[in-house]
Amino acid sequence: MFQRILVPLDGSSRAEQAINVAARMARASGESVVLLRVVTSPADLSRYGLEYASTLQNVVDTDIDIATQYLM
Repeated sequence: MFQRILVPLDGSSRAEQAINVAARMARASGESVVLLRVVTSPADLSRYGLEYASTLQNVVDTDIDIATQYLM
């Protein structure tokens, strides 16, 4: 039927309940499960100078680290 089941996660317990459902579906049909956690960046502050661009990059890098740890 499907090849992959995409499970978007936002950190809520309700979203995490979908993992079990997706896993059961995948086991029953030989599909794979892909977990997704979206990382968004704050408004682009780079036009205000390199100091803000650097801060923006640090925020994004931190958010990526948090999302990576969450998915592990």
